[in-house]
Amino acid sequence: MTITLCCFLPPDGAAPHAALVTRDAVVVQRGDLADLVAHKFDRSVLVLPGDDMALLSRPVPSGTPAQRIAAARLMLKDAVSSQGEGVAVGPDTGGQSWIAVFDEAAVEAAIARAAEHGLDPDVVVPAPLLLTPPMAGAKISQYGHLHIVSTDGRAFAAEPDMIQAILGDSPIETLDEAQSFQALVDSLCSTWPINLRIGALQRGGAPRFPEKALKLAAALAAVCALVWPAIPLVEAARYRQAAAALDKQSMDVVKTALPDAPRIVNARAQLDEKMATLGLGLGSSERRLAALLNAVAQADGASIETLSMRSGEDLSATLSANSQAQLQAIGQSLAAAGYVFQSSPIRPTGGGPRSDITVRLR
Repeated sequence: MTITLCCFLPPDGAAPHAALVTRDAVVVQRGDLADLVAHKFDRSVLVLPGDDMALLSRPVPSGTPAQRIAAARLMLKDAVSSQGEGVAVGPDTGGQSWIAVFDEAAVEAAIARAAEHGLDPDVVVPAPLLLTPPMAGAKISQYGHLHIVSTDGRAFAAEPDMIQAILGDSPIETLDEAQSFQALVDSLCSTWPINLRIGALQRGGAPRFPEKALKLAAALAAVCALVWPAIPLVEAARYRQAAAALDKQSMDVVKTALPDAPRIVNARAQLDEKMATLGLGLGSSERRLAALLNAVAQADGASIETLSMRSGEDLSATLSANSQAQLQAIGQSLAAAGYVFQSSPIRPTGGGPRSDITVRLR
């Protein structure tokens, strides 16, 4: 038995937050959020009007959640123009996935409004995506003073007098109040079409400072003492890329959380010095790897897909980037560092431009 609390945020934000409680897809209670939030429930859902976001259905390549979001950003690069715009991707359904492009600050504000009534929702979903898309034309339902609309390729919320102008001559199926209510309940009690609680908006937020500090300190100590001699080359590459992010945080975090630790002035230099003391300094192979990693790190958005060492001298890698200019910049950075390289012609792929590159000493 699963008990779900669902809260519907009104379009104007002024009315009370309507809410309902379902038990195994059956509505057992309706009322204001302030009255229902004190009851016991297994999960909670916050429904947003969705009038301030773009909702599109597109084929998104399979992969990890981060990879699918990156692919969606690339597909909709013309629509995602601001750093404050978030992108969320729903599960694959018949080769299509819902993509939401939204203002992260606006969604954060909506979550804060729910928190004022004691609700920290597990799922945040736009109301238009709760309508099952029709085979053809459009399906329409009322949501406050707005209408929410779903088609086979997009969904949106708009004022009633704008709907006809947007849809044109498409056949329209209008749900009455009872049909609309049941459609929303059925969707809320099944698989979510999308969840906007991603990245910084995830439930619970970032870990508390002391716990984060201990994890960072433990990661640095473990790498120095145990991990480096045993990991393969690809794992070393992944560590050194992640180390750049750790370096930015480690100095203030470690000094504040671990006052008895040695003074951290330059985390990168002190880590390299400690590794040299332990006999873990970098040889010629590792220096070539470091030069390649530094070149890739300077090209924001570029990444290393594969990495291998051949004949003890040649370092081979397959690189991907957002543009051909980024791959060319990586080659120029390697040349400036004193290395010669050979690269295959840059080829376009679904995940962006790619090239195979071999690095060797002059």
